Amino acid sequence: MASFNHNREEFKGKLFVVEGVEGAGKTTQLNLLQRWLESKGYAVNYTRRRTSKLVSKTIESAKANKTLTPITYSLIHAADFADRLYNLIIPALKAGIIVLADIYIYTSFARDIVRGNSREWVKELYSFALPPDGVVYLRVPIDICFGRSGPERIREFYDSGMDTGLSSDPEESFRMFHDKIIQEFEDWMLDEYKFNVIDGTKPIHIIQHELRKYIDGLLRGKAS
Repeated sequence: MASFNHNREEFKGKLFVVEGVEGAGKTTQLNLLQRWLESKGYAVNYTRRRTSKLVSKTIESAKANKTLTPITYSLIHAADFADRLYNLIIPALKAGIIVLADIYIYTSFARDIVRGNSREWVKELYSFALPPDGVVYLRVPIDICFGRSGPERIREFYDSGMDTGLSSDPEESFRMFHDKIIQEFEDWMLDEYKFNVIDGTKPIHIIQHELRKYIDGLLRGKAS
């Protein structure tokens, strides 16, 4: 990934990311983590994919009309990320706020590559991204991913990967699509970006304990 063109010393806050496939438990864990950090006196902002005020409605409309190609899918989600980065994440970090990201650029890497875009092209597309201070990957197998995802999510055209042509059956497509996403994480991203891996099949309170230990270690400037 290309170097970010801001002086990292400008950022007094910290950026922590939780990644994982659908049903990994990211939102649950981040909500608990946010409350815990705030109880410790930290100011915390939370951000998630497809929430940019600039393009979120455009994404919703394009998805509803099934008009996104693999390239336009990548570009519009990169625009969503860029808007949130420059208008939410960076200002918060400069103000000394902890930013918790419910997935960052890595899920986009996986989804875009599974849709047929090259790894090099996707990484270059997001080369402006600010490297996080820490990334946790919640590892769950495809069966648990499928079991935890609601019917609406499973049958949604793009979230189930129906646009990839993997299968004409939404449930089968969902399984195949997300299994390939898992492989992208496991085959190269975990090592290349030094993710901290937590078993997402453990009870919620145990996962939260491990997540807090990891984040606390980063905040104290030492390994967890």
